Amino acid sequence: MKQDLSKIQNKLGRGKSVIGLHIGTSSVNAVQVITHQGKLTLIKAVVEKITLKDGENLDSVVSAALRVVLSQFPIQRAAVICTIHDSQVFVRKITTPPMPVQELDAAVHLALKNAFPFSLDEAVLDFRLVGKFFHQDKEKYGVLVAACPIPTIERVRALFFGRSVKPVQGSFKKALVDKKEPKSAGVKLASFIPAVIALENLTGRFKIKADEIVSVIVFGSTVTEMIILKNSRLEFSRSLSVTGDEITKSMTGAFFSDTGKTELTFSEAEEVKKVCGIPKADDFSQITEKITSQQVLVLIGPKIEQLVTEINRSFGYYSEELQGGKVDRVLLLGEAAKLKRLDDFLSDGLGVEVRRANPLEGISLLDPSVISSQEESQKYVLSIGAALGSPQGINLLSQKPGKKNGRVLQLTISKIVVVLIVAVIGFYFVSLNTQIRVRSERIKKTKQDLISQVKDARAVLAIRRLSEGRPSWGEILKIFSNVPRNIYLTELSLSNDQLHIKGMVLIEGEDSKATLAQFISGLQEGVLKDARLKFSKKSKEEINQFEFEISANVETVE
Repeated sequence: MKQDLSKIQNKLGRGKSVIGLHIGTSSVNAVQVITHQGKLTLIKAVVEKITLKDGENLDSVVSAALRVVLSQFPIQRAAVICTIHDSQVFVRKITTPPMPVQELDAAVHLALKNAFPFSLDEAVLDFRLVGKFFHQDKEKYGVLVAACPIPTIERVRALFFGRSVKPVQGSFKKALVDKKEPKSAGVKLASFIPAVIALENLTGRFKIKADEIVSVIVFGSTVTEMIILKNSRLEFSRSLSVTGDEITKSMTGAFFSDTGKTELTFSEAEEVKKVCGIPKADDFSQITEKITSQQVLVLIGPKIEQLVTEINRSFGYYSEELQGGKVDRVLLLGEAAKLKRLDDFLSDGLGVEVRRANPLEGISLLDPSVISSQEESQKYVLSIGAALGSPQGINLLSQKPGKKNGRVLQLTISKIVVVLIVAVIGFYFVSLNTQIRVRSERIKKTKQDLISQVKDARAVLAIRRLSEGRPSWGEILKIFSNVPRNIYLTELSLSNDQLHIKGMVLIEGEDSKATLAQFISGLQEGVLKDARLKFSKKSKEEINQFEFEISANVETVE
């Protein structure tokens, strides 16, 4: 039966498929996923432990384990998506103003220029638009960004070809350079993704309600990762310091019992942890000859409390600093999450529902023997998440070492072109502005000369029209010898000893009305009596003038 299954796996695996791969510190594991009979189906799972002996090159041992795993898959048409699980991998969610997608690259680089402990010029950066929202009535974009130094990525890439590279800060432990390792060919590396992105892919198949805020914690032997999702989208991630091995080590310290001073080896402590988990406060049973339940609780209690504290601080930071809201529930994944009563202990400490999740939720198995139990599936959490990804998503697969990401290079060229265009346009507008200023001065001077000439001409015209009436000449002309500078007359006419005065007032704010009133009052100081304003209105021809007409009785001079 097993032989028949192997043949079916090989046959199906030769078609189009995705191999999700996770290179951990203690093992390399991979799963192969295809679409079979209309369902997403996991057809094969392989794990290979990493055992390092004294004097061995770590990279060589990891590379050998990697080749053992990949050799068990037909990889000719498979796209391999590998997780990058390293302290130098950073994932951030940022917000930007709305803009065309082609401009997001420049905006992201500018926003994160100094956000990481490495230069973006020597790193691979990728991002995806995760949504649009409104903040204080303004539209914003949510952008998920991942970045990693190129040497770190090249170090992982080198593992696929059986050769070592110099260690980089935050990557694998120090290893000697070994150029004698043979190369392996035929692997189609489609994508490198951060481990938290693989975790987001996995939880996308969990039944998470709309607007529900869920934290997912992968509790591993050597690494613990936590993410917070809203609407099934990654909002926040961080690594926690408390791991499964840390809890085990806490039981290896010396303690005193009725038999005197006692110590447990790491393997003994691991076995005790599997048997009793987190003991209850009222449990006084004897676990082994060396240790009781209460002694276990005393020894591991501080580490478990530290785990609760770190999670609570992360929730507080997300809620208050990032204004993300309150976490509704927590899902546990990973091999160390099998610790008995861990979910109850965390639930009491966090004040929210905590339960174990199934990594295979929403995924069919080709055969039940592929992964025999939910407990076994916890080994493959990140490789399953990687297999559920897409090369079109966030991808940290770099170019050759030392070269910039293509987007950054393209951005640099675009910036140079833009600067040149702006410089040319700027020079043109400076020249144009100078010409406009010179011409404006000429127009202003010409306008002043024209206004002066028009006023003189209209005054002459007014005197000519006045000659047709019966004024007392000297006295009437004396009245108009001091007309205010912003008033000029357009017509004077005399009929039946009544003088009609028409003219224009140049508008100068609120003072124009006072000027006209002062002019009317001054008319009555001579031979004119009962001067009054008949009407005033804005000129139809000039927007900065209004017309007026004044009538006054002419006093007879004998």
